[in-house]
Amino acid sequence: MNCLIVDDDFASREIVSQLLSYRKDVEIIAQSESAYEAIEALKDEAIDLIILDIDMPGMSGIEMMQTLRNPPMIILVTGNKNYALDAYQHQVLDYIVKPVDKNRFLSAVDVALEKYQNEQPLVSGDFLFVKKDGVFHKVFHRDIINIEAMSDYICIYTSDKKYLTLSTMHSVEKRLPVAKFIRIHRSHIINILHVDSIEDGTANMGTKMLPIGKSYKQRLFKTINVI
Repeated sequence: MNCLIVDDDFASREIVSQLLSYRKDVEIIAQSESAYEAIEALKDEAIDLIILDIDMPGMSGIEMMQTLRNPPMIILVTGNKNYALDAYQHQVLDYIVKPVDKNRFLSAVDVALEKYQNEQPLVSGDFLFVKKDGVFHKVFHRDIINIEAMSDYICIYTSDKKYLTLSTMHSVEKRLPVAKFIRIHRSHIINILHVDSIEDGTANMGTKMLPIGKSYKQRLFKTINVI
């Protein structure tokens, strides 16, 4: 489960980070010191859970939640007791007042983990069905070269076809085996089997040269076999 920590206080972010280390199924993808920075991180990363402060300069945590069209799960961790009603109107998982109690916090994270695991689609077989023009087409994983985000759509490319379908990168990413597919940019998912070389921040795939985002580079090199 991918997690984003949002708090303007460095010490608070460190405490939350240390507590999350007790849960091996949680990966901290990014830490932001402002709501604005967090909104940008959400554009780049597939986030399942946000640990969010409320009182932050510029934009509060409540205001940030109001901007999110399809928010991930949210646990509020704040020094302010006065926003509980507003918070639960946004269907947050929990509202925890600082100083953070370890057991209370980990219990909230466990609820998030259970919800996350229950919502994961079953990845079976070596193919998926893609809806195009009202028809569901069977596409084998091995044939997919890359997937590109196009506004509210994604385009799945094979060697001889492309399928434009209404979906999100986050949704399709969860339906593909992580051993073969990896997101290298906010707009690109690649099939590692079709990568010829990686050079100067670019994944070269036949005639395609796809950019590798800075925030994705470390995860890419963890996934591929490098000698």
